Amino acid sequence: MRGVLEPGKVYLSVLGNTDYAQCLLEVVHQVKGNKVCFVTLNKPADTLEHEFLVNNVTPKHIFFIDTVSRGIGKARERENVLYVSSPGSFTELSLAIAEVVRTGAFDCIIFDSISTLSIFDTHGNAAERFVSSTIQKTKSLGKMGVFTCLASDMNSQIVQRSCMYVDKVVNISSFRQSIEEKKLHRLMIVGSFVGLALLGFVSSFVSVVQMPSGFVVASGDMSASWQEMLAVGAALAALVVGMFGYFIHHHSQLQPVVDMKLKRIEPERVHAQDLRKSFRAKIKRWVEKHSYLF
Repeated sequence: MRGVLEPGKVYLSVLGNTDYAQCLLEVVHQVKGNKVCFVTLNKPADTLEHEFLVNNVTPKHIFFIDTVSRGIGKARERENVLYVSSPGSFTELSLAIAEVVRTGAFDCIIFDSISTLSIFDTHGNAAERFVSSTIQKTKSLGKMGVFTCLASDMNSQIVQRSCMYVDKVVNISSFRQSIEEKKLHRLMIVGSFVGLALLGFVSSFVSVVQMPSGFVVASGDMSASWQEMLAVGAALAALVVGMFGYFIHHHSQLQPVVDMKLKRIEPERVHAQDLRKSFRAKIKRWVEKHSYLF
């Protein structure tokens, strides 16, 4: 039975550690067609936009607040992206979200993720205060809010406090049976490649330990050295197969991992009023250009 995220409610969306990519895409599919502000603390906006495109989600409905790209030197001028210095720049991030909310033009805010936010909290409970303020601001305007966290962080203080402010806590893995099915399918594929790799290693080992003595080819008996070369070749091939299996598993995961160098990046020292004006102008340009959506 597929679950539904309802308009006007604020959710704490629990994403599985092993099926994070599928769960996050399910969240985006749930709000498909709405005007969405996506706050990303985990991946650059262009990476997310590519993932959404290949999974049949139209990015033109999404405006990003990107806290990652500047820290890894990948920020480039884009009409639907508002850049913030880093996930730890709470003042900048708060101003950016406030300006988005102020327009009243967006139906939903997705915040990914509370789990990451706690890493950058170097001022005691600043992250908790920021999250609670953002959640309450979203609720006061009657907008849908989806604040994500990893299942493994459910017992952390910041997530537990967030539960107090949201309307509902939902486990996205239970929304659609296909999420679990895709996870099992991927594991079967990876398991098959690993099995082939192990079989190759065992075969190459046996061929070296018990070399056949009567194997004859057109040019004569196969030498021991040639047999050893074949065994080594089989072992290398098995290794390649195993690595390919790992690549499939790793590539299929949009892992919520941020470059930790971002923690050392200082936020831009810009007067709050100037920053607010800059954010407001950027959002206004995007809204006006896409007025047909509103």
